[in-house]
Amino acid sequence: MLSGKKALLVHSSADMYGSDRCLTWIVANLREQGMEVEVVLPYFGPLVDELRKTKTPVHILDPIVFRRSIMKPASLLKLGAVAPVSIRDLQNLIKRGKFDIVHSNTGVVIGGALAAWRSGTPHIWHFRELLTEFRKLWKMHEPLAAKTSREIVCISKAVADQFVSPKARDKLSVVYDGIPVGDRPTFSMRESRGDIPVRILTVGRLAPYKGQDVLLAALRTMVSRGLNVELTLVGDVFGDEVENRRKLEDQAIALAIKDKVHFEGFQHDVNYYLDDTDILVLPSRRPEGLGLVILEAMARCKPVVATNGGGVREIISDKENGMLVEPDDANALAEAIMEIAADPKLAHSMAEKGFATVADSFSLQRMNDDLLKVYRRVLG
Repeated sequence: MLSGKKALLVHSSADMYGSDRCLTWIVANLREQGMEVEVVLPYFGPLVDELRKTKTPVHILDPIVFRRSIMKPASLLKLGAVAPVSIRDLQNLIKRGKFDIVHSNTGVVIGGALAAWRSGTPHIWHFRELLTEFRKLWKMHEPLAAKTSREIVCISKAVADQFVSPKARDKLSVVYDGIPVGDRPTFSMRESRGDIPVRILTVGRLAPYKGQDVLLAALRTMVSRGLNVELTLVGDVFGDEVENRRKLEDQAIALAIKDKVHFEGFQHDVNYYLDDTDILVLPSRRPEGLGLVILEAMARCKPVVATNGGGVREIISDKENGMLVEPDDANALAEAIMEIAADPKLAHSMAEKGFATVADSFSLQRMNDDLLKVYRRVLG
């Protein structure tokens, strides 16, 4: 049913974070089903090179991405001027390419939905974010999603629950993100004493909502209580927001833990860092739609500590396959990490159960199968 069909995937970034990696897996899955796939990205970045390795055509166009900065008056004026041109360019691409379906791969990319609707092309809108904190915007965004989409795909029940209108809910499907799962790795963790430090890792864009500053404060608490520990931060700022990294670096100096903190910047191979860590920490202030890096850590038999909220609660059962703490609580974060570091049996148990969670419920094969069902409904 999919062989010979053409899909245009529209995405909101060109990095290689969670949603970007998922995009590469979706493209590979669709191509395996015989579909022709092309991708629209907003700028050049590592994702462009990754797609071109597989000879996937990439178009660099403005797909109209909602970002926090867009709410400023000057940005709104600029958006009003460029949006019609962006939608026209996308619409022309859809018509010229004779695409059978348009798939917007994040909830914050708007242009693909509008261009598909105007061209009469079936549209799937893939929501990965919790956006209800933007209440005024959400009152417009939810009806737009319902009007322009044949189906609305959500990566967790938490993401799906933000839709309340009957028109939107009638189109909802929950398709959990999945990752490749191999054989269960052998669990290993450094002792929490001696000269070799316990290594903790966090992965994500350097931004206030990701809570890296809370983790640095927790690190200071752990060091002051005698834990030999080091922290690696993988990820970088978006665009020119270099101040976010500078603030974290200054905080590490002010807390006298500079020698315990390693800023590794953006990294293509996250698995290398996961293999070298003892505990993965996701300290987000804002609820995550799901938390792909949690799944990746669990697949490598690493215990996880994450903040309690959003789709994370659909992965982690507290003190069973991981630890949950409340957002913005550095002391609770430090306590959870120290409890795991001090108890290898507990860490081992959590790691084993975490791997089973991913293998049973969050495999790439399951995601691929569930998403193909959506495509078949829309195209059938």
